[in-house]
Amino acid sequence: MTTLPEKLARLNYQIWHYDDLRNFKKVNGSAKVLFRMLRYKNYENIAKHVTKAYRVYANLDDETTTTREKIKRKNSTFLLIEKEIFKAAKIVDPKTANQIAKFHTNWWFYFFKKKKEPTFLRKLKDYREILRFIYKQHAVKHSKKIAIVLTLLLFLAGLLGHNRRIKKVGEYLLTQYWQLTLKINNNPFMF
Repeated sequence: MTTLPEKLARLNYQIWHYDDLRNFKKVNGSAKVLFRMLRYKNYENIAKHVTKAYRVYANLDDETTTTREKIKRKNSTFLLIEKEIFKAAKIVDPKTANQIAKFHTNWWFYFFKKKKEPTFLRKLKDYREILRFIYKQHAVKHSKKIAIVLTLLLFLAGLLGHNRRIKKVGEYLLTQYWQLTLKINNNPFMF
């Protein structure tokens, strides 16, 4: 029998996978089910805004323009992403929506930047920033210790999740992430 954390981990993984495939209809479908399973009444609206954020990010990620042109558009694009994440987070928890949207957008920004970096050392610096902003996002609602554990579980699951050969390890870490999140938080917001 599959547990709720296992189902949430699988759905979370599907969102990442369908985003990689640029299949936003399926991103939206998986997000709807995930937020419905978390018992949010407005799960369709949450999923709609999450899907829009993924779509805007993908448009920037897939652009074939020069680096100079992309840098000009990058800031306005990330403002659009932050706006969509804010709309989704506001439905979940209006008190923390500003902080959640800011930190979530920042770690997406460094994830985007990391993919474009030419050297390993620069990629490492971007990983540090990704970890910092995922931690800050979790620290909005959790103690330092819990925020560190959740950050590491989510970061490693994401890092391993894009490598199909070690997908099972990523799924296990994401299951542990959701198990802990559900145990300590009655209104989680992550995707």
